[in-house]
Amino acid sequence: MNPTRVAQLAEGPIWKLLGLRIRDVSDGEAFVELPVRSDLLQIYGHVHGGLLATLLDAAMSTAVHSQLNESVTWAATTHIDVAYLRPANGVMVSARGHVVKLGAKVAYCQADAWNDEGDIVAQGSAQFYIGYRRE
Repeated sequence: MNPTRVAQLAEGPIWKLLGLRIRDVSDGEAFVELPVRSDLLQIYGHVHGGLLATLLDAAMSTAVHSQLNESVTWAATTHIDVAYLRPANGVMVSARGHVVKLGAKVAYCQADAWNDEGDIVAQGSAQFYIGYRRE
């Protein structure tokens, strides 16, 4: 696992703005939480879908970064697909992402997000491009 790279993600500006936090991470798997605040809700009182997509992306990105070695300088989402299954409410929305396949230049991941009651509210999959430092 690469704890330095994972810690860098959690210090990112968007993570701090939204209050995203890493609850647990292991090699190729990550559990990320998003505290629900009133300013993150859409007009119907549910967590905005864009934030659920961001949460899923954060969990999958953390899972990818946990597996990167020192020769990799960055990894970025190139495609994300999200299925919204039910409105997200409660105090906390959580997501667990895992790496399905880590290649030399592309990683493929999947994630689930759920509410306080354990109901799955969204599922996602994503591809990440892996960039290396130039010699």
